[in-house]
Amino acid sequence: EETLEQQQLTSVTSAIQGNVPGVAMVMSGGQPCENPTIRIRGIGSINASSEPLIIVDGAPFNGNINSISADQIESMNVLKDAASTALYGSRGANGVIVITTKRGSLNTAPTIRLTAVGGFSTPAVETHEVLGTNQYMQWAWEARRNTNIANGQNSATAGQNA
Repeated sequence: EETLEQQQLTSVTSAIQGNVPGVAMVMSGGQPCENPTIRIRGIGSINASSEPLIIVDGAPFNGNINSISADQIESMNVLKDAASTALYGSRGANGVIVITTKRGSLNTAPTIRLTAVGGFSTPAVETHEVLGTNQYMQWAWEARRNTNIANGQNSATAGQNA
């Protein structure tokens, strides 16, 4: 839990990436919160899936792992040896990610926790001056007129056609 709280996490998978030896993650696209390809024990079969088994609060989870909020996670364990196969049978052959979410405890006062992250950015290259609608129409008309002149029309006809 301390490790998760110290990191600036954008997704659950970023907590695993680089922190667990032997786990390979491949993001196939650039979409935010896209489910990555996770390989814990390599590729074990040609025909069957090589995805690890994901257990959330004791139940198998078949959804997008990035749909779980990083603030909701209490602990995350990655089982990659014979222990995963011993506990979960053949379903754990490709490794197991065990996620435990936070929960309340009996006879304790409720607490509210607020986490805020802020930032700022500046453009690396200054923005160019942009045209207004009147200027755009003027330059578009002139471009059309010049195209008509280049195609053999005289100046008056090209301006009228533009």
